[in-house]
Amino acid sequence: MNIIKKYELTNNTILLGNHTLYQIKALINIDNRVKKGDLGGYIESETNLSHDGECWIDKGVFVYENALIKGNCQVYHFADIHGNAVLDDDVRIYKFVDISGDVKIHNNVSIGGNVQLNGKVEIYDHACIGENVIIYGKNIVISGHCQINGSVQIYDYVCIGGFCEISGDIILLDNCVVNGDIKLYGNEVINGNEWRC
Repeated sequence: MNIIKKYELTNNTILLGNHTLYQIKALINIDNRVKKGDLGGYIESETNLSHDGECWIDKGVFVYENALIKGNCQVYHFADIHGNAVLDDDVRIYKFVDISGDVKIHNNVSIGGNVQLNGKVEIYDHACIGENVIIYGKNIVISGHCQINGSVQIYDYVCIGGFCEISGDIILLDNCVVNGDIKLYGNEVINGNEWRC
């Protein structure tokens, strides 16, 4: 079966470390934003951006190494996505986001506003993350309709779900669980097998 290509690599390149990235150019209209001939962001190879679905990366976005953008994922405004990161479904990434490691993001997630994600992290199911959030470490799962913003920091073995709201100078680490209709604001450290449900 032949795949209809929706973009091509141009001769416009940028060097990030030892990775040569190529700017993409739309070969067809994609959703109602991207028109045939529009220039997009930069990828290392066609394995970084699927030709299926309506996924797209805007100018100022860099995707390389084994990272993959697919489905209807849209990435805007200065994002750096690399490592083994996979972004799928109706994910929206915008405004100064750095994603690396084994990060998996899918199912209607919105992330933006100077966010850093690194490590073994899975985010899904309508989560909204923004404004100076750092998520770093192993076995971090964020799901549900939770909203996380402010200067929140999340490290190693944390599970967040439900309709929780987390904002401010909150630090979550070391086997903690936050789930349900929980609101955490202000300045607090939650760790060591602590549960907030």
